[in-house]
Amino acid sequence: MPAPAAPPRRPTARKTVSAASGRLTNPASVINPDSASDENELVQLQVSGEIPLAERLAQFWLFGVAMLGLWGGLFYIAFTQGETNERFLLLGIGGLATAAAFIWVVEQQRRKHGELALMHDYILGMGLFFAAAGLFWGLRYLMAIAADPSGPLDWSWLEDDTRPFADTEWSPGAGGVVVHGVAALVLGMVSWWYLKVKETGTGMLSWFVAAVTPFALMIVGLGTWIDWANGGVSYELGVTIVGLSILGMWIGVQSNRALVFSVVVVLASFMPIIYELVNDGSGSALSLMVFIIFAQGLLAITPQLAKAQHLVERASLGLVLAALIAMAWMTGGDLTLHLGPLKVEPEHWLSGAAILWMSLLIGYMKAVHMKRVPWMPVGLAFALFLIPSPSNQLTWFVTLGMIPYLLWKPGSRAWVRHATFICAAFAFLVADWMSHAESIGNGQFWGTIEGPLIQIIPLALLGIGEWARRINRISGNAFRSGMILVVLSPSMLINANSLIPWAFAAYLLAVAYESMSKEADNLAQRKEASLTILTSLVLTTLLAATGRLEILWSGMPEFQGFNLVLLIIAAAYYMVGMKSKVEELDLGHFNAMAVASGANQTVFDPKTGIFTIQKEKKEEDPENPAWLDKGWGSVARITIVGPLLLFAISLASVDADGLVNGYWVLALAIPVAILIYELLKMENIKAESRAMAVWTMFLISLPISIQLNEYIFGNGSDETLKASQLMFDFILLLGPVVIHQMMKKGIFGEELHSKKADLATLIGLLALGLLDTTGGLAFFTLFIIVAYRTVAHRLSVMAYLTSISLFLISTRPAMESGILMQLFRDTALEESLLSTGWMWVFPVSRIVGWLGAGFALLMLGRIIQDRRDPPEDDERLPFIWSALLLLVSLQSIMVHDEYLLLVLTTVVLLLGWMAGRMEVFSFAPWVYIIAFMPALDATFDGLGEGELFSWSFLLSGIITMGLSFLAREGVLFRYAGEIKPPVDGSMSIIKAETLKEREGLQRYLYWTGLLFLFLSFDIFYGISTIIAALWVTYDSFRRGEKNIFLSTPVLHAFALANAERFFTDLPIDYLGGWMLLIDGLLFSYLSWNNWYPEWEWSEDGADYWQFNDRLGIFGVIYFA
Repeated sequence: MPAPAAPPRRPTARKTVSAASGRLTNPASVINPDSASDENELVQLQVSGEIPLAERLAQFWLFGVAMLGLWGGLFYIAFTQGETNERFLLLGIGGLATAAAFIWVVEQQRRKHGELALMHDYILGMGLFFAAAGLFWGLRYLMAIAADPSGPLDWSWLEDDTRPFADTEWSPGAGGVVVHGVAALVLGMVSWWYLKVKETGTGMLSWFVAAVTPFALMIVGLGTWIDWANGGVSYELGVTIVGLSILGMWIGVQSNRALVFSVVVVLASFMPIIYELVNDGSGSALSLMVFIIFAQGLLAITPQLAKAQHLVERASLGLVLAALIAMAWMTGGDLTLHLGPLKVEPEHWLSGAAILWMSLLIGYMKAVHMKRVPWMPVGLAFALFLIPSPSNQLTWFVTLGMIPYLLWKPGSRAWVRHATFICAAFAFLVADWMSHAESIGNGQFWGTIEGPLIQIIPLALLGIGEWARRINRISGNAFRSGMILVVLSPSMLINANSLIPWAFAAYLLAVAYESMSKEADNLAQRKEASLTILTSLVLTTLLAATGRLEILWSGMPEFQGFNLVLLIIAAAYYMVGMKSKVEELDLGHFNAMAVASGANQTVFDPKTGIFTIQKEKKEEDPENPAWLDKGWGSVARITIVGPLLLFAISLASVDADGLVNGYWVLALAIPVAILIYELLKMENIKAESRAMAVWTMFLISLPISIQLNEYIFGNGSDETLKASQLMFDFILLLGPVVIHQMMKKGIFGEELHSKKADLATLIGLLALGLLDTTGGLAFFTLFIIVAYRTVAHRLSVMAYLTSISLFLISTRPAMESGILMQLFRDTALEESLLSTGWMWVFPVSRIVGWLGAGFALLMLGRIIQDRRDPPEDDERLPFIWSALLLLVSLQSIMVHDEYLLLVLTTVVLLLGWMAGRMEVFSFAPWVYIIAFMPALDATFDGLGEGELFSWSFLLSGIITMGLSFLAREGVLFRYAGEIKPPVDGSMSIIKAETLKEREGLQRYLYWTGLLFLFLSFDIFYGISTIIAALWVTYDSFRRGEKNIFLSTPVLHAFALANAERFFTDLPIDYLGGWMLLIDGLLFSYLSWNNWYPEWEWSEDGADYWQFNDRLGIFGVIYFA
């Protein structure tokens, strides 16, 4: 609203009402009603029925941790050496009395009511716990009485010679360990009698306490017993550990509770490992695992465990894992196995790790037959590479006899058979690589395989696997996995006899022919046959690529290195595919099948805390799943791609001289013709088929291109263009050009297009172009095709990749034997097209810069067209990237590039304005500052550094003020599109899409221009700075910019101080100081007289009086 003619009256201060006065601006909010439960919602709690297994496990675990903590604290007191012997008597009596009280409560309940509740099970468990604590406290006192030389018994066998008896700080010898062990055995039997015979142990906790007590004693007495045994595992300690482990496991079996047994049996497996950690490292503690394994095997076959077999099966993983850890420790630490007086050294033909391996095999054999320890054969197969040489020879021979029995046995489980076979193949892979590394002097390894066994094992595994596959005792996937692991071993890839790889390749071909010669009745058989031939071709290609399929026959014609036999294999596989009776799955099917198999995602529900698998709602026909319609066509069949790759490898085996100077390159036309033929015979050519054809062509051309380019650049002085170079590039162009022309004529239906596949095709064409050997024939042709498609279909991804390919081609167009050098050598165009320029920091031939500039201009033209006529699919090319490409392209073209940035900035601004891209105008002022400096320096001689900066600021400021004027008149936004509605909390002057953002951009340009004009200190005697300061003063007064108006005296002072340098010898702050003094007096005078400018003020005048007060304050500050 217009301002009043005179200043309003100054408003009086208002009383502030706060929460303390009883009134609040906003009332207190209530609880969010959305978080409240519905009135009809029921909260269901389980009040009856069997407790779920997960809850029982949680209770079991929590109580177990608590009990172990109590045991740890109390047994520590029992074993500590710092107490008097009499104190142990008091602790023992207290513990036994407490136990008696607990058990008395349980016994009273049993005799009077005949049934025990869950509470009584907890009480009974506590009673057994205190009984154990009291017993060992009491025993500790009794051992001191018995070992006292002045006492009635004087049992010297409880003493150690190094530790004579004393009333305090005394500890028994190894005999004390035996006493504790016998006591634990007696307590365990008494506990069993009371729980089992007296039928008191109706709950799990009491049985758990009884079964775990021996292990708790061993864990708590870990360091103490080792000290009593003088730092090692003596006979007494070893017998005690084994005896107590067997006792705990036996009580677990007697409890008829599989969970209790599973816990204690795993504890027993890890007990030797725990003791080895604090042992002297001799292996004596790990040796105890042999006896524990046999005990576990006997207990695992007891009838009591039949009802909970699934839990025992899961626990068997822990048993096998502990055995594997022990084997690895035995081997890695070179430990000796102690079996009583028998000491087995690591170098023995039957090492400690091998004995553990054999113990696992023999001890668990019966349990495996009863399907209670299914992890045993898997673990044995995996552990084969952990066995040191030479004892691993025996374990390998046993394994080669065990695996056929396992695969044949009717009752064996499928997953056990598969895992065992694959683990055996993996173990051989690791052991074979260790053998190879040691044979070439790369160190010494433990698991090497010696003699002919290293060749027997892979052949035996393959033979066993093939036999099991044929009798349907092993799946095709498991057999293929094992076969791949075997082929990846050095015995097949590096060290094998020359006949072994050939025999294996022939076997693979025979298997592929057999699988494809039988008609498939269902999809599963099609899948199996396709996977078989895929595996065969991949492995054959791997052997060929590593040079294993070579003929060493002296009478074989050389053909300049051409691998004729590999060509025959490729032809054989191709004929297998042509004559196949199976509708082969292609690579697209396998890709879709893999994606579909991983489509079911695991989702976490925060309300229930449960992970669930989101399954597909629609049930698919197993013979016609959704992925079956996602094939890539016949060109992606394995029997097409594989033979072509084998053919390329055979052709690439020709020596470089033969390829370059001969006509071998013509043979590359054969696979190209096959690919085109396969495409043309398809009724509906998919985009995926084209992509597959292009990338197949890239793979078969890559090795030949590498050889040709290495030869050409190795002979850089050769100026002759070879016929092989032209033939290779023409063959590269044959397929893509034919396909491109067919696409232009509309032979391929648009509805068959897939954006991802089309992108893959275009990326493949760029990759093909980079295989160029003539210096531009293939690359430039394919680049133009890709650039045409990129601009025509507005493919932003290809805009980036196509530009990057220009950097990769680099200076290859200027090579001496290139086609362009043949055309332009010693002409004027050689300098302008083939000399080296720079695209940013990348050296390129200047013709590459011309190509990049043309591509950038095409994209910018399309962007402008799309801005004025928006496409339906809203696909856009990247404007900033196109501008950058134009920049670096012009940089590489221009011989003198001082004006490059200035010209390009102006061109980009013009194109950005036509394209409606406002982003460029936000950065333009600052880019002009940089762009003017090299241009001015190259144009005017003798400009100082200050003058150069000042002229740059001046010219940039004039341009920026012009842009601000165009923005104010709306010309700048003519092609920027319609104004969008504002978004709360979001404002970006860079995009300038809303009205407020466009006003912000105009103000930004305006003040930036004024700033630049003000900073042009060193030209025209500082007049431009004075004019800018006066203009800011006038404009801020005219527009009512209060804050800016208050700061104008600072600009006046700087402007006068700058001009003073050119006219006087006074100090630089002399006139500036006087200017501040005068402005300060003026501000104070205006404030004192209530100066009232005709600006926009509020109705109550509060903002005017605030301005008036600040005017006076600033006047005082400036005056001071």
